[in-house]
Parts: sequence; C-alpha cells; structure tokens
Amino acid sequence: MIEHENRERQIGVYSQIGAGGALGEIAQKLQAQLAAHPLPPGYSIVYDGQIKTFAEQQDAFSGAFALAFVFIFMVLASQFESLKHPFTIMVSLPLALIGARLALLLTGNNQSLGAMIGIILLMGLVTKNAILLVDGALQNIREGHSVDEALALAGPRRLVPS
Repeated sequence: MIEHENRERQIGVYSQIGAGGALGEIAQKLQAQLAAHPLPPGYSIVYDGQIKTFAEQQDAFSGAFALAFVFIFMVLASQFESLKHPFTIMVSLPLALIGARLALLLTGNNQSLGAMIGIILLMGLVTKNAILLVDGALQNIREGHSVDEALALAGPRRLVPS
C-alpha cells in the first residue's frame, strides 16, 4: 500500500523503546546515524511521535527556564532596588543546575519531564535561600558589622540543613 501525505508518498517506520532505553539518547543516536547517510534529492525525514514530543518538551523547558530566570531577576531587582544584589543571588542558579545534572547522571536517571519540573522548583528553592542569605548579610552590615563579619554571621543561619 502506498501512503500519501501532503501530496507526497511516504514510508512510515515505527518502533518501541526497549526496557531501560532513554528516549533522548536513542533519538540522538538515530538522528546522528541518519545524518551520516545523506538522502537523495527529493527525500526528507520527518520525526513524529515521542521524538517530536520530546523535542517540544525540551524547547518548552528552555523557554520556561529563560522566562523564570528573567522574572526572578526582575523581582529581585525591584525588591533590593539594586542590580548588584540580584546578580549576586542569581550566581547560585548555574551552580544548582550543574548539581542537578550531575545528580541525574550519577543516579543513572534521564532528563524527563518530571526532572525538568524538579529543576524549575530547585531554582525557586535556591533563589529563596540566596535571598535570605544576602538579606541577612545586608542587615548585619546595616547594624555596623564589617562585610566579612556580616557574611560570617549570616552564613550559619542559612547554611544549616532544614
């Protein structure tokens, strides 16, 4: 049977992921192997199904992450009425992302939609902790402590497990 879509002939290739397989890794390997063999003129490859959905999720996560980063910075800038302190707080976010990626790698888990949502939640927790740490240090500076003393006093209050 010859199938058509958009007035073009098509061939569908369907498969399932085996047990323990990660969609992202499999899709990446498949695309790399197919790219190594160029198609003749007039032919094209269209990815659909889970690969398409996964790519859309990755794009949506990237957009959500960028928006979250911008909105967090805007809220912090208005809260502290400065650009210096929000920047100081935002420095902790890349470190949290590195830790999250390493944790996924070391535990053998894949970056799924649940992991992406968890990373966004982690951004909120890290930001909250950094706000409290910086605010505590600023209060200590206002009380007359030197910068080093203010940091030394603010650190133990926020750097304990809660």
